[in-house]
Amino acid sequence: MLISSSIRGRLLFATTNKYHVLDAALIRPGRLDLHIEFHLASTWQAGEIFKCFYPASTSADELEKYTAQKAKNLSTANGDHEKSSLVAKSNGIAKTNGRTETKEPVVDATPSWELLSATKKPAPKLTTAQLNQLAERFMSFIPERTLSMAAIQGHLMSFKTRPEEAVVAAEEFVRREQERKLARELEKQLEREAKKKAKELAQAAKAPADPAPLGLPLNPTSL
Repeated sequence: MLISSSIRGRLLFATTNKYHVLDAALIRPGRLDLHIEFHLASTWQAGEIFKCFYPASTSADELEKYTAQKAKNLSTANGDHEKSSLVAKSNGIAKTNGRTETKEPVVDATPSWELLSATKKPAPKLTTAQLNQLAERFMSFIPERTLSMAAIQGHLMSFKTRPEEAVVAAEEFVRREQERKLARELEKQLEREAKKKAKELAQAAKAPADPAPLGLPLNPTSL
């Protein structure tokens, strides 16, 4: 990544995968002042990004309090919802000018935040010890300086609320990424060989014809 601060009050960020092919006039000081090289992820970095994806409590007591409060809030929300439904049903019949009319029950169709969240599977609340243990297991599958941080992030995004499954699937993820890397390298090698062969054929086509041997006329018809 290259950073320029030539414009007052602004920073310009530029990224490239082929730093060595950039023109020297483009990356000279005053245009792009700070040059930062991003390497492939270390095993430690893989563990740290894993911890960023999943919540953790500081202690088992805090986890127990969180679980109890969550259950209490959900129970209260369910009770309020049932109460509002009963009130709506009791108001379903009303009298107007001595006549009995059936009215459509008025029900608040907007459930509470807790009811909405109950329909989705939330991420498990882990203790710090549990999270560190999962991160250690995840790190054991990630080889040093082999995968990019973007690839690891993409894997974790597939298991946003399932840390255990992210760890279990890590070995298969690494194997698949290594196979893709080998395939890309083979493809690049074949492409380089094809370009080299095409260049040789082009040079051979442009090469002049061999001159006639010494002592012989260039035009046989002149004999």
